[in-house]
Amino acid sequence: MKEKIKRLYLPITIVVLIGLAGCSLVAEPTTTAAIKNNEKSSQKAEKTRSGEMEITPEILEAAAADEAEAVALKVASYQTFVLVKLDEQMLYAARGAEPTDNLAVCQVKLETGIVSGTNRNGKGTPTPTGLYYINSGKRPGTYLRPSDGGCVWVDYWMPFIDDAVGLHDATWRPEKQFGTDQYRHSGSHGCINMPHEAAATLYEIVEVGTPVLIV
Repeated sequence: MKEKIKRLYLPITIVVLIGLAGCSLVAEPTTTAAIKNNEKSSQKAEKTRSGEMEITPEILEAAAADEAEAVALKVASYQTFVLVKLDEQMLYAARGAEPTDNLAVCQVKLETGIVSGTNRNGKGTPTPTGLYYINSGKRPGTYLRPSDGGCVWVDYWMPFIDDAVGLHDATWRPEKQFGTDQYRHSGSHGCINMPHEAAATLYEIVEVGTPVLIV
């Protein structure tokens, strides 16, 4: 009987030992892998803290989207304004953070030559300088009556000083006069004369309240 029990216990003992050994062999690689993963996680966390985070395509794409949104918001905050440079006899319709004569920081939408008020060495009817605004007199098609008499028709009238001084087309002027020194001997009565096509474009760009900076 004892011999039978011994013979029975021996295989069971061997199986148990093998099973325990097997568990030990399986557990060791798992524990080592976990340790390695923890080390990698710690290294990644350390890199993140030290500013060495891995730059992935997803991060770059998100950054580009954020930048595009920031630019869009900035542009949306820009305002349209009109800049008139008397010395150059040029007019610009631009968008910027504020009215300025520095076009390098703006988005120019229109550029055209003009004829401003007559200025014969300070005499005549020179166009006043300063910051003004398109007023409620803005309208298409109207008669202008200069102070020295007469009556002329314009298709686009954009006044910025009462209903007396403004931007308008001047079809009676040859194209070659715009953007020259014409104003020194035969300019306007203070208004900004423009080619018809340019005046039509500007009329669609500006609205009541649009700043007009004359320098």
